[in-house]
Amino acid sequence: MRTLRWPAVIVIVAALGAALAYDRDHAEPPAPVGRPVAALGPVVAAEDARTSTWFCAAGTGETGGLADHTVEVVNTVGAERTGTLTVYTSKVEGAVRAAPVTRAVTVPPFGRVRVRLADVAGARPYLSAAVEMAGGGVVVEHTLTGKVGAARTPVGSTASCSTTASSRWYVPVGATNTVESPTAREILFLFNPFPEDAVVDLSFSTNNGTRAPDAFTALVVSSASVLAVDVTQKVTVANEVSASVVARRGRLVVDRLQVFDDVARQRRGMTVNPAVPGVAPDWFFPQGALAPGRVEQLFLYNPGAERAEVQVQVRPDDPQQSVEPFSFTISGGRHLVLNLTGEGRMIDLLGGADDDAAGGTPAATSVGYSIAVLSTNGVGVAAERLVTTFSDGVSRGVASSTGSVVGATRLLAAAGGAFLRGRSALLRALTPVSFGGGLPAHPSLRAAA
Repeated sequence: MRTLRWPAVIVIVAALGAALAYDRDHAEPPAPVGRPVAALGPVVAAEDARTSTWFCAAGTGETGGLADHTVEVVNTVGAERTGTLTVYTSKVEGAVRAAPVTRAVTVPPFGRVRVRLADVAGARPYLSAAVEMAGGGVVVEHTLTGKVGAARTPVGSTASCSTTASSRWYVPVGATNTVESPTAREILFLFNPFPEDAVVDLSFSTNNGTRAPDAFTALVVSSASVLAVDVTQKVTVANEVSASVVARRGRLVVDRLQVFDDVARQRRGMTVNPAVPGVAPDWFFPQGALAPGRVEQLFLYNPGAERAEVQVQVRPDDPQQSVEPFSFTISGGRHLVLNLTGEGRMIDLLGGADDDAAGGTPAATSVGYSIAVLSTNGVGVAAERLVTTFSDGVSRGVASSTGSVVGATRLLAAAGGAFLRGRSALLRALTPVSFGGGLPAHPSLRAAA
């Protein structure tokens, strides 16, 4: 079994996904976990940085829309931060695209400013935003809210916005049904905030094979606009959909919005997440749980041409327990889904009914663990986790998050505000010693309300 040596810590807020690496010094970027790789998630600019820019791609702006888009700018330092928020719209067929609208933003020390994009640009089908701030230490996240099903059940999701644009993006998690029966709907938001058009190709790996629909080939994403691609229209009835977005020309930012309204699978809700602009040989998920009313699936996507030999290591919180690693071969251009909840070696962690009947220790009702996804032949993959929760036969929501590929000595978990009002949150640290390498870390915690 391969071991790791890595001097940093990874932290997540369990309810929301990965925390953000903090670039304390531009000369010392976040440390790679295991093997050298670029940061594939948002990185917070150092406090003394001259500027910082964030891109929030996914969201709607019409009254009663699927995913009403609100952006929250969080200041993590003790000095005021000023900047601008620019809202970009989609181009309606046969109409002239509206010009971007810019609003000044001032965030007090350790404060937050929340902006609903439709209040800035008016009612539009799709709205994206770019936030440019003077100085560092700023985090930008966005919240999408809407209603699903005949009962119009309220749903919502919060995720970090992106800090980079790229010519390649990968989306491990996705699912579709049909336009007429939208129990699962996936929309990719292609956001081009730049002055030149981008041209992109979309391809997919599904449980029914690979797809590259003509309708999603050589798509033009106009400058200073957002294009929403409803995957469900062309890639139908697929329980598993992993996607590649590759630009022939230009750069862009990609978010995925996944909406479920599937009573039979006890799966209802929405989850938004930024795509990842690359692959990596190692991915880490500091928090997982096997518990009643919880289904946890790990999506592993290999968008390259070479096969990837992948090992998934699960490290239970209880040091007396262990799980035999899962080993897989993922062909080029294909994906794999590991249903952790349904694996026998995971279920064994809970203890058997026979032990309880014999008068031994009662079986546990839940078990916590951490996950490492390791490519044993060095071929990178993209990894994302999908969690569904339910009770009494009723869905309680869905959430997704990509893992971490870099560690850092300082991380920020900014999510809160309206999303966590009346809820609890778990902050969890993972160090490499958990997977047989590195040195123990001793993190400290500072909170700012």
